[in-house]
Amino acid sequence: MPQITLAIHTFRYALRLKSLLESEGIAAALQNVNLSEPGVNAGVRVRIDERDLPKALRIIENPDIFNPEASSDKAKLNKLIIAPVDFSNAGENALTTAFSLAERHGARVLLLHAYLSQSFSEPVDALSDDLDFGETPEAAEAAAEVTADIDALMRRYAARVREQIKSGSIPAAPFDTLTVDGLPEEVINEVAKERNPMLIVMGTHGAGNHERAAMGSVTAEVLDTCRYPVLTVPVGNREVNFKRVLFFTTPDQQDIVALDTFLSLSGAEGHDVTLLAIPSRGRTSGSSLEAMTQYCLSHYPGNTFASEVPPETSLTPFLETVAGQTAVDIIGVPNKRKNSIVRFFNPTIAHRLLYLADHPMLVIPV
Repeated sequence: MPQITLAIHTFRYALRLKSLLESEGIAAALQNVNLSEPGVNAGVRVRIDERDLPKALRIIENPDIFNPEASSDKAKLNKLIIAPVDFSNAGENALTTAFSLAERHGARVLLLHAYLSQSFSEPVDALSDDLDFGETPEAAEAAAEVTADIDALMRRYAARVREQIKSGSIPAAPFDTLTVDGLPEEVINEVAKERNPMLIVMGTHGAGNHERAAMGSVTAEVLDTCRYPVLTVPVGNREVNFKRVLFFTTPDQQDIVALDTFLSLSGAEGHDVTLLAIPSRGRTSGSSLEAMTQYCLSHYPGNTFASEVPPETSLTPFLETVAGQTAVDIIGVPNKRKNSIVRFFNPTIAHRLLYLADHPMLVIPV
């Protein structure tokens, strides 16, 4: 039976996935990504029999069912905002926004940095079926040095944040720091599952910026896989303004829940919200959108609501038009979960907008 690659992870996460699959009766094997230079830390493939792919996808896309001990009790989110940082000035806008929201909600901020220590660099035989990821003393020493350097960078970064709080350049909110060895998107998801935050705040570069592909790929992966609200903050604005809101809707009951989450996080009142119907094969009727608008006017006083059904068009031109709007402060996007194969061929709206728009986005998983 031919084998296929299900996922590529760091060794720690690949081993965890292999154990999960095998516990559900799916044979899995690990293989170095870089077979020509297996000593290079390029990741580890998790390979399975092709016939097991549908079952494997259902398992990894539903970890709360098949790995319940790793799931969080999300009935009550902690008053915690996770702010991934890379120690650069590019994330200052996101940092300011994270602390502002933490001050408003009486929450703590967790400054999180992910790094790769290249700790599994022991060469192996590229033709061997067996993988031995044991560390040499030299590799372990090198990894320890990387970890020590990263910890020192985080201490200096935290000291800078304290100075900014003292000077009043960012709002005052309690914060903690955490550095974790691993791929950024995996680390962010794992820490979120462990800490159960109310929000994750991530910085992004502007549309068309040549650095956007690298930074955006991490944010896009988090948007696609994380089951917590994520606020993306582009470079350019000192702090996110939640006044003029463009909120995507189908509409359905899940979108009502997403809008409620949006308003709870951004502030209960003072929003001018436009409910924007998403083009689809089953066109959203004006009557259903109007009914949702009236519901919002009744249940969320102190805000204004309007609705808009755009001209019939395909999704890409529609999103390009949305991205070009200037009378918008922030975009709200209910993000429906898709499996990894569907995401590859049909990215989510939040994923597409990340690369098109310079607007902040608050993405709510539904």
